[in-house]
Amino acid sequence: MFLVCRLVIGPPLVYKTLACPTNDYIVKAGGFGILVVSIMWGWKIILMVVKEVKRLLGLGKKKSE
Repeated sequence: MFLVCRLVIGPPLVYKTLACPTNDYIVKAGGFGILVVSIMWGWKIILMVVKEVKRLLGLGKKKSE
């Protein structure tokens, strides 16, 4: 749910905020900042899930003994 809201619904809303001529620059900067943080956390969550799935399926790197 987090990823859908932040990475699918969020960017169009931020675009509308940035494109609106009546919004203050602080509002535009805040919206852009939240988008950047959302993308960062979304990327970290996706990498964590991929790593965990690989580990559970045994696809991860195995150490040579």
